Amino acid sequence: MMKGSGLDLHDASIPVVYAMNMMNMQYGNSKRLINKVYLRTRVITENLSRNTEVLAIAMWNIGTLTDLVNPGDVREGVTY
Repeated sequence: MMKGSGLDLHDASIPVVYAMNMMNMQYGNSKRLINKVYLRTRVITENLSRNTEVLAIAMWNIGTLTDLVNPGDVREGVTY
């Protein structure tokens, strides 16, 4: 009950209900955020192997082109 407001005991529970609603909203938002992050992580990991293959091919092509441009440049120990 709030002093001097003339409200009865029932009205005093409004802040409690509001706080509970806020907690539920935050829980729902947190749950959605966790699901969103999980799905993004799953998509990234699924595509990672494909992207790694593409990256390896691109690096091989860059190395081949570099060797064609600079035929005298021998890089030992560097693999693409």
